[in-house]
Amino acid sequence: MPISRRTRTAIAAVVMLVGTTACGNSSSDKDTAATTTKAETTTTSAEASTTSESESESSSAAAEERAEAANLTLDDLPDGWTSTPNGEENDSNVFDTCGDLDLDEITVAKVSSDNFEYATSDGGGLTLTTTSGVFDSEENAQAMVDIIGEQAFADCTTTAMADLAAVPGMTGSVAPTPTGELPDVADQVGALSGEFTIPTPQGNSTMRVMLIAVRTGDLVTTISGTAIDTEPDGALMNDVVNLVVDRQAD
Repeated sequence: MPISRRTRTAIAAVVMLVGTTACGNSSSDKDTAATTTKAETTTTSAEASTTSESESESSSAAAEERAEAANLTLDDLPDGWTSTPNGEENDSNVFDTCGDLDLDEITVAKVSSDNFEYATSDGGGLTLTTTSGVFDSEENAQAMVDIIGEQAFADCTTTAMADLAAVPGMTGSVAPTPTGELPDVADQVGALSGEFTIPTPQGNSTMRVMLIAVRTGDLVTTISGTAIDTEPDGALMNDVVNLVVDRQAD
């Protein structure tokens, strides 16, 4: 049975939140204020500090451009899809709860796409969003994608999603996608997928979810998607993955 648009949007937002927090916070969100120097600090030291800060800002700006360039846009999707801005303002970070990495410390830049929605002819709906993050090393980027493939992370994410959704009676779970079922693209791919049942006054509603992480070097893009009361569009998801792979390689 169809669920209300309000509930559908809220549930989809939870899935998107898992994807957007998978790449930490961008360096521009962190406290970048320099420590106040003592009065006797030499002019040479101050100039060196200014130069270092300028180089850091330039590096962060370049990383942000790389992240943004890898993301999905509305023009990439078939006719009928719509977009709304991604606020990215949420203190709930699933990786803080379920992951072993301090993503805020190892993320150089992070940019999220808009949230994309499509109303299907059977009364259901599809959602998509992407988030790209540049990490401070390829090793840390690899470690982040590795975590997505761990069962313990999937179990914890299931609990976190249910808590964030706050829908009474919602049941279901996500699990790592077996390695053999992942596309052999880029340097690394990890994924979670699953199904949830959402009770409504009209009957049960079904939501299928997928989170795919694609890594090329130190750049990771997460693709978050839901299919609510409709079949997932596997062909479109595959196209999005290949598009991200190509953009990461540019």
